[in-house]
Order: sequence, then structure tokens, then C-alpha cells
Amino acid sequence: MKEIAADATAGLDQAEGENAAAQDRIEPPAPPDQTHAAPEPGMSAGQSFRVIGLSCLRDLRAHEAGTIKREAEALHQMRVAMRRLRAAISLFAAVVTDEQVEAIKAELKWLARELAPARDLDSLLIEVIAPLRKQQADAPGFASVARIFARERLKSYRRVQAAVQSERYRKLVAETATWIEAGPWTRSTDAQRAALRDGPVETLAAEQLSRRRKKIRRRGRDIASLDAAALHALRIQIKKLRYAVEFFSNLYCDKKAERRKEKFHAALRKLQGSLGGFNDIAMRKALCEAILTRPGRNLTEEQNRHRAFAAGLIIGDQHAQIEQLLARSVKAATRFHKAKPFWT
Repeated sequence: MKEIAADATAGLDQAEGENAAAQDRIEPPAPPDQTHAAPEPGMSAGQSFRVIGLSCLRDLRAHEAGTIKREAEALHQMRVAMRRLRAAISLFAAVVTDEQVEAIKAELKWLARELAPARDLDSLLIEVIAPLRKQQADAPGFASVARIFARERLKSYRRVQAAVQSERYRKLVAETATWIEAGPWTRSTDAQRAALRDGPVETLAAEQLSRRRKKIRRRGRDIASLDAAALHALRIQIKKLRYAVEFFSNLYCDKKAERRKEKFHAALRKLQGSLGGFNDIAMRKALCEAILTRPGRNLTEEQNRHRAFAAGLIIGDQHAQIEQLLARSVKAATRFHKAKPFWT
């Protein structure tokens, strides 16, 4: 971790020059269990984005060492921090859109692509294969399937390690910190953009929460009839709204707001979780179906049959969950529709 921090610091020094404030705000990394920083009442929208954005970067950096050590939870938390930052850029788009934002977003997408395969394999091995091996202790082929995915996981983590230790990643962290702290958006002279940036964050928060709630209510009205692509798009919108609730939580703290906020956030969490299950099932089925079409070169015909049988059991286990997930999604959507806004 010391070497990574030193390398990152060197990259930050070079990229930021006199803008030492940005470096100070993301170094050293926050401890993994630190509460996320959030805007306080009375802050401007611009100040609020800085608080959120730099907090996300600290969270990202806090889990670098664990991720390099192939710790599943550390990788997961890095991805959460990155998703939160991308969501913040989307939520504050009317404030922070400038000539640099697309490059920042593109680099964050690159990092997401580098981290995703390892996390998918962590999920498959830990949440699906390990429990099924215990349940199906006598079923042949599970050990072979587990070894295949363990090897793929190792390859994916090597890709993750290369990304997190790369100059490209260090540059991403440095340039994003500088952009959050002092990017062109902070100096925009456009009257409308400047007014929103310098105005109270409560104005932007209420507009974003209302607009995104309305969109989800409209798209999720008949959730049982949505196809896979529509469910995926809906899940992304729900995730952004959930992050928005967390970002703006401190702005609404009276007793009535706290009660409504708790129910609203719980409804979002349930809905996101149930829809995320569909995405996980699709990913896991695709990984296992690849085994069925790719026999092992050094395996006997019987061993290949056993391996295909185990892969088929995993696919069947995942498919069996779809009906239950759909019922949970419908119930969660109903709960969300009944949840009252806490910001009005």
C-alpha cells in the first residue's frame, strides 16, 4: 500500500502542480469503514459536488491495497465507490458539464470494464458454486467447474491488479481530483449554470429526486411485463436514485422527513436488490453455458459429461429463482410506489 500511495502521490503532484488542495483532500485514503461524506444544509451545489466527489475518490483509494491482494470485498467496495462517483456526475450534470467531463466519464467506464469480470466471478464462486457444492456433495463435476472458474478468477484479478497499479489509473485519480476541485465547471461564466452551481444544493436535490422518482414510477408501473433490457435500464435508474437519497440525506432531517426517508430508501434498496438478481442470473448462466460449448481438452468423455452436468445444475438453480425474483420485484415496486417523498 505504501508503494501505491507513493506512486499515486507522485502522479497527483505532477498532474495538479499548484493545486495541492485536491491532493490533500484525497490523501491519505480514508479507512474502509468511514462514513461517506455528504453535503450539509446551506451548501451550494458546487460545494456539495466537491464533498461527494472527493469522498468517492477517497473510498476508491481506500480499497486499492485489498483489491490488489484479491480480496473480494475490497474489489466490491472499489466498484461501489466508482459507481457512486459516476452517479454523482450524472446527478450534478447541470452543474459540472464542461469540456473535460466526457474524458473523465470515459476513464471511469474503462476502470469499470477492468474490474467487472473479477467481481462477477467472485459472485458466482462465493454465492452460487460454494453453496451448491455443499448441497450436491455427491454430484460429479462440481470440483472441475469450480477449478475452471477459480482459474478464470485469477486471470481476471491479474487484469484488475494491472489496472489499479497502472499509470493510467493514477492519472485517472489525479485528473479527476483536480477536475472536481478546480475544473472548468468551477469557473463557468454561463449565467444559468453559474446560478445553479452557486445556488443552494437543496434546489438541485429536490429537482433531481423528484424527476428521477417520477421516471422510475412511470417505467416500473407494469414491471412484470418488462423484458431483460428494460429491467436492466430500470435497475440503473433505481441505483442512481438510491445514491441520490444517500448523497442528499443530511439535507432533510426533521422527524417527518426521517421517517419518510427511511421507508423510501428501504423501498429502493429492495427494488434494486430484486432487479439486480435478474442481472446476476443472466451473467451466471452465460458463464456456465460457455462450459457446455467448450469441452476440456485433457478430460475424458465421462469427465466432460460430469462437468457439463454440474454446469447444467448451476444453470437450473439460477433459472428456478426467476419466478420468485419476479414476485419480489412486483412487491418491491408496489412498496416503492407507496413511499412518499421526504424532500417536500
